[in-house]
Amino acid sequence: ATKMALTILKNEKTTKGSMNLKRLKAGWDEKYLSQLLQENNF
Repeated sequence: ATKMALTILKNEKTTKGSMNLKRLKAGWDEKYLSQLLQENNF
């Protein structure tokens, strides 16, 4: 599951920033998390 999450964050290109920043943003912002999951067919 960890590798899958890292792959999703690595493939995400709309937000500039580090992997850690993207991970934190996904935890804080449900719309961003939903966008990540929809883009990766989850």
